[in-house]
Amino acid sequence: MAKTFDCGTWASVREAAISSYTQRTINITNDIDLNNESPYGVDSANINPQGASDYYDLLIIDGQGHEIRNLRTRITNPVPIFNMPNGTRANYFSYILFRNIDFVNCILAGSDFIRNTGVDIPLRFENCRFVGCRTGNAYLINQDKKITCTSCYFDMPWYGAGSSVYDYTSLVKRSETTTDIPVANYCWFHETYGGWTITNSESSGGVQPPQEYPTTQCSMFAMNGCYIDGTMKNGMYTWGSSGNGMFYSYVYRKAIGENYTASTPNVIDMHWYSDLNYRYVTVKVLNMNAVFNKSFTAGQYEAVEYQRVTTGSQPNIILATPEQMKDTSWLQSQGFPIIIPTT
Repeated sequence: MAKTFDCGTWASVREAAISSYTQRTINITNDIDLNNESPYGVDSANINPQGASDYYDLLIIDGQGHEIRNLRTRITNPVPIFNMPNGTRANYFSYILFRNIDFVNCILAGSDFIRNTGVDIPLRFENCRFVGCRTGNAYLINQDKKITCTSCYFDMPWYGAGSSVYDYTSLVKRSETTTDIPVANYCWFHETYGGWTITNSESSGGVQPPQEYPTTQCSMFAMNGCYIDGTMKNGMYTWGSSGNGMFYSYVYRKAIGENYTASTPNVIDMHWYSDLNYRYVTVKVLNMNAVFNKSFTAGQYEAVEYQRVTTGSQPNIILATPEQMKDTSWLQSQGFPIIIPTT
C-alpha cells in the first residue's frame, strides 16, 4: 500500500519512515532544527521492509529544498540515525532515496547516518548536502555496495585525533569489493585532515601508509565529473642514499582504478602536505580520468617531481600547476573537455 506523508518535524519524519506502508513518500514541508526538537540526539529509525519477497518496498524522503539542522546521534549510547536491521529481508527494498535535503551541522559521533546489517540495499542520494563532522566509529553510510550519489555536496570529515586506524576517513564502509562499487556523479567532496596519526618511514625503502586505503572521504567511490578540494596531510618515506622524500597522493583505492574508468573527467583541486622538510620530493599520483592540481608542500618546500602511477586501463591523469588549473586554453590543449566562451 502506498502512502504520502507531509512532515514538519523530525519525529514525524521518523514515524513515517518506520511505518508499515510498502510504498512511502515523505515530503518535508519546512526547515527542521533539532536543537529545538531533540538537542541530545535522536533515536534510530529502524526501517524494515513490509512487503513479501515478490513485492518490493520503496522509501523516498524528499526535503523539497529544506534544511535539517543540528541532526545528531545520541550523546549517550549513540545509535545510527537510520537503521536497517532486518537481515536478509533487506533485499526486499527496491531502493531508498534521499533527495533535495540540506543537512546542516550533522554530527555523527560514535554511530552512522545509515547502518545496514542485512543485504545491501540500493541507496540513492540526489541533490543533497551534508555538512558537519564524524567522530568515533561513524560512517555516513555503513554499506559498501549499491550506493549512488548524484549532484551532492559532502563536507563530513572524520576527526580521529591520535588514531592509527583510517577506516572511517571514508564516507562509506571500507571493503575489498570490486563489484557494485559506490558511484558519485557530479558531486563535490571537500576534504579535511582530521588529526589522525601520520606514519613516516625514515629508512630507505620504507612503506608509506596509506596507499591501498587513502584517507579521503571519496576514496571508496567511482567518480564521474566530480570536484574534490580541501587539504590533506599524509605520510612520507625516504628513498635513496640522500634521504629524499616520496609521497603518495592517492585519491581513491587502487582496486577502483583497476575496475572502473570515469565517463566524465574529474577535477582534483586539493592541496596535499607533509610536515617533513625534504628538499627533493617525488609525488606519486594514480592515473584516473581527471585533472590533478600539483599543489604539495613538505614543510617549507614544494614538490620537485610528479609521477603517474599506472592502474588498470585508466587514462593518463592530467597534471597541472595551480596556474594551469585556471587556464582554460591549456586545459583544453591537454584533452580536458572544457568549453571556452567565444564572446
